[in-house]
Amino acid sequence: SLLQLGFNNSWVDLILIYVSSASTSVMINCIIGNFFDFKCGLRQGDRSPLALSMHYCFAD
Repeated sequence: SLLQLGFNNSWVDLILIYVSSASTSVMINCIIGNFFDFKCGLRQGDRSPLALSMHYCFAD
């Protein structure tokens, strides 16, 4: 988990708020896209494109 990797509780809570919120949008090159609703969560190890993108965003 992120806590085991040394992430602060506040940081983990912030990530959980964004990932589990009812709707979100994506910013690319300082341009905010349209909001969309989450239909389901992301499982750890999921091979969906969104899960892979989330991994790259938070890994770097």
